[in-house]
Amino acid sequence: MDPQRRFDRATALLDAGEFDAAGEPLLEAAEGGHAKAASMLGRLLCLNPRPWLPRDAPGDPEPWLRRALELDRGDRQAALLLASLLDRELLEMRPQEPWDQDIDPDDAESDPDEEPDPEEAWEAEIARRHDEVIALLDGLLAADPGDAAAAVGLVSLHAAAWDHHVEESGRDGPPLPESDEAGRALLASLVEAARRATDLDPSDAFAVSALAAALRWSGAPDAAEWEQRFAVLCPEWMDADSEPPPAREGVPSEGRYGWYVLEFGQMADNYGTNSFDRVVTADLGELRWACGKLLGHLRGSPFRQIDQDDGQPPECLTLSVYDAGRHVADVDLVPYLRTAPDAAPVVDWAAFDPPRPASPPLPPGRPALAWLSLGADAVHYGFSDDPRYYC
Repeated sequence: MDPQRRFDRATALLDAGEFDAAGEPLLEAAEGGHAKAASMLGRLLCLNPRPWLPRDAPGDPEPWLRRALELDRGDRQAALLLASLLDRELLEMRPQEPWDQDIDPDDAESDPDEEPDPEEAWEAEIARRHDEVIALLDGLLAADPGDAAAAVGLVSLHAAAWDHHVEESGRDGPPLPESDEAGRALLASLVEAARRATDLDPSDAFAVSALAAALRWSGAPDAAEWEQRFAVLCPEWMDADSEPPPAREGVPSEGRYGWYVLEFGQMADNYGTNSFDRVVTADLGELRWACGKLLGHLRGSPFRQIDQDDGQPPECLTLSVYDAGRHVADVDLVPYLRTAPDAAPVVDWAAFDPPRPASPPLPPGRPALAWLSLGADAVHYGFSDDPRYYC
């Protein structure tokens, strides 16, 4: 069977919700050089929890997204997803220590006759990935200057670099001292990216929020204006005793997209702390499949129920729904858990009707702002580990 026929078979299975059955023909088509198959395989693998897989194993989405771009340089979705994936990898890398990392010595800017310095090699690897994300997203914007998803992706990248600088420098709050030249440069990049993104889509809550915060740190006079714009977009995030701001002409009062966030909380250490991994997608079928993959790792380990009296925090599984950019509903999935024949917990999706967003689906690869168990944060399509346990 040629790659196109394998790809057609895979898409038919995906349309029928048979994600697991679609894997083999999709893999065969991608291995046969089918560009769309490689792109689709990379996208679906973004949803599959992979903490135990080596970086370049077949179950890792990165090599397939790179292969898709090799086969089709114009594959916008593959470029967005690869940029998003690398952005999340940078979140893991920045707080880590370099000493025990597997780094290519060629990435270190040192004398080839000398032993490479781990810190230099680690910083070079972070810089290389940071620059690659910029190149991917700048390339999309060069092809289409109105590509808001790529512009918001740049906001995510620069906001994460800025947040890491604030944490490392121990800053308690704005304004940023004039003496912090490195911080000033990072802040300028963030403001530039956020202004561009809000010009393209003034209803994007993440870009508006990032711009408001960056302007406050900069001491800019229009910081309050952008904070007000964010309050109009997301009044549900205001303090309970605060009056919601009135609607204003020319200021968007809702976002464009809808999506789901699945959060899985489980005990992470001996101190009774829960970690929260998550899956983000706008497709309920994809979410059900990803949820099954996530719970499949718990075979033989049933959830600790809330009423357990063992002194440990309960495990939780929550589906959050976003519509028009706003957090509109939460569904506790624990009451719908059943035990499958292989002893893995599964969600009985037929037992309830999950809320469905009415707005267009959030495009894969475009970051969004969500209210999570750990607070407000940018979320990306696919599976993400709890950021507190990266290192």
